[in-house]
Amino acid sequence: MRYLIFMLLFSLPCTAEPTVFAPESQVETAIAQQAIPHGFSPKKHRFFERFAEKILQKRLKKALGRSNEGAVKLLSIFGLTCSALGIILLLVYISGAATLSFVASLALIGVGFLLSSFGFALSSSDTAKWVKALAISGIVLFALLVLFFYLLLIGVVS
Repeated sequence: MRYLIFMLLFSLPCTAEPTVFAPESQVETAIAQQAIPHGFSPKKHRFFERFAEKILQKRLKKALGRSNEGAVKLLSIFGLTCSALGIILLLVYISGAATLSFVASLALIGVGFLLSSFGFALSSSDTAKWVKALAISGIVLFALLVLFFYLLLIGVVS
C-alpha cells in the first residue's frame, strides 16, 4: 500500500500555476474587481499536493544546510592560514632577510582577509563556534596589520 501511495504521489503533476488568472484588458479588470468578494481566498491544495510540498521543502532545507557548512569551514581555515603566513612574511621582510617578501605578505594578508570575511559572512547560527573564531582571527590579523601601517605612517613605530 505504501508503494502505491508513493507512486501516486510522485505521478501527480506538481505545477506552480496561479489560481486566479490576471485580466488582459481594463474591462476585464473592472468586471473582476466587482465579482471578487471581500473574503476571497485562493484554492486550497489537495492532500497529496500538500504532502508532496512538505517532502520537497524538507529535502531542500536538508540539501541547503549540508552544502554551506563545508565551504564556511574551508574559507575560515584558509583565511586564517593566509593571514598568518602573510604576517610571518612581513616579519621576515622587517628583519631584512628577503626583499620580495613584502609584496607577497601584503597579497597573502589581503587574500586571508577576504577569505575570512567571506567565511564569517556565510556562517549561520548553526555553524560551529571554532569556525567563526577562525574567521574572526583572520580578520583581526588584517586589522592588526592596518594598525601597524597606521602607526608606521604617523611615526610612532620606526
